[in-house]
Amino acid sequence: MRLTMVRLYYRDSLWSLVAGPTIWAVHFLFCYITAAIFCAKSADPVADFYVLKIAIGAATLIALIGIAVAGIQAVDDWRRALNAEWAVDENSLPIRRRFVGRAAFLLAGLSAVATIYVGMTVLFVSSCR
Repeated sequence: MRLTMVRLYYRDSLWSLVAGPTIWAVHFLFCYITAAIFCAKSADPVADFYVLKIAIGAATLIALIGIAVAGIQAVDDWRRALNAEWAVDENSLPIRRRFVGRAAFLLAGLSAVATIYVGMTVLFVSSCR
């Protein structure tokens, strides 16, 4: 019995290309907007800063899981296109799927690195000052 993952997008959709960067962008906005609101509203920004660190750490973990799922699905699309019959035409569906799968995988990897760097800011910042 083979386990199947729920797909984030339709196979021939261009969402596969932008899934990783979209998750990173949402994570980036969440982290910086949450930090700005927390620092503006907090009475004692030094004492409660651990709450912000936990929230950003959890958001980073969730974003990395989403990007990993998008990357795994991109690799799956890429491998399926590699196993497909080759057509003579350069604009054939297997060639296009192979390109989109590879590009989506690389973008997911880049998005994972960017997400880690955004999440690492809480390791170096100790207060809102």
